[in-house]
Amino acid sequence: MNFWELIKIFILCIGASLAYALLMKSPKKSVFVSAVLAGMGYVLYLVTDHFLGTELPAYFAGTLFIAIAGEIMARIFKTPSTIFVFPAVIPLVPGFGLYRAMLKLVQNDYDGFLRTGTETIFIAGVMAVAIALTNFVSRRIFTRREYRSIDRKRNSIGQS
Repeated sequence: MNFWELIKIFILCIGASLAYALLMKSPKKSVFVSAVLAGMGYVLYLVTDHFLGTELPAYFAGTLFIAIAGEIMARIFKTPSTIFVFPAVIPLVPGFGLYRAMLKLVQNDYDGFLRTGTETIFIAGVMAVAIALTNFVSRRIFTRREYRSIDRKRNSIGQS
């Protein structure tokens, strides 16, 4: 995969995420940011898949990047991170895998259905773990900062 193909894919992912964000009526200030995150996350997925040769870690890396960047953007724009994360993961969602699994089921290819369906469920699970892990770590970090801030205010009030 050459550089120009990655640029083309990056632009297509921006378009897909932009359309989804507008369709879901995301806040205007978050639409372009989430679209760029989508392009970057998908390119990271492609590069990781190319170098590792396996999909699951690549999906994890792309989704983890999007989730971390979404948390950072949420702090900058003072909005929930889901506003950035959900439109950004749209290009990574394994919709074609679900389609192939259902097609195998309709064609009575049960082995193919199980194989394709299992792969797709693992991909969705890996993506969910990346988002949940980022959310958990973010909440632990920022909740502690908020409590420290409250404790400092209480101590300064008590000392005066």
